Amino acid sequence: MARIEHLLVECAKDADFIVNEREYGQGKYPDDKECLRVVGYDKNGDPIRRQAELGRLKHDVAFACVQREILRHFPNNVSIEPRYVIRTGKGGQQDIMKPDVVLRFQKQGIR
Repeated sequence: MARIEHLLVECAKDADFIVNEREYGQGKYPDDKECLRVVGYDKNGDPIRRQAELGRLKHDVAFACVQREILRHFPNNVSIEPRYVIRTGKGGQQDIMKPDVVLRFQKQGIR
């Protein structure tokens, strides 16, 4: 678990650096005013702020890193974006959960 946590942290750090460098230049990053800047509107007409856009960009870069590194080190213990159907109430209501990564490990000695 410690190795996987380390990989996740490193991928997140790398994504933060890569996106900031690409979007703002060497050694630069967005300030509060830039993060709050409206860059578009969603389907409901609500504003989309730069911080959300940067978060999506960084997630994409980090997720690619996670896929590459975790699958390289733990190919038999990982599922990428599995879908789970969850029953959420009466009348057969369902919700779909799609986590980025699911890890499967067994403790040694337990069968």
